[in-house]
Amino acid sequence: MPDRATIELAREILNLLTHTVTSMKLFPAHHATVMGFVDDLYAKLQTYFEIRPELEVDVQDQAFVLGGEVIHKEEHLAKSIPIFFTKTG
Repeated sequence: MPDRATIELAREILNLLTHTVTSMKLFPAHHATVMGFVDDLYAKLQTYFEIRPELEVDVQDQAFVLGGEVIHKEEHLAKSIPIFFTKTG
């Protein structure tokens, strides 16, 4: 079972991932909004992997789960990252 800090950091990473992908759909890659989200996501991933060897999450229809806890759920199917993973396997 992951500790609370791991769960919270994973939650932040997946929320940033969703915002990053959404911004990439709206703006060109060089846009400041996209670059800001990419930089923030990269920094969070670096922090996570400095002390953890992997980020293993379960994928449900509309949610990512870590240690039995939902860490990201998306109600809007059009921007749902979890549903993309369930469709593509």
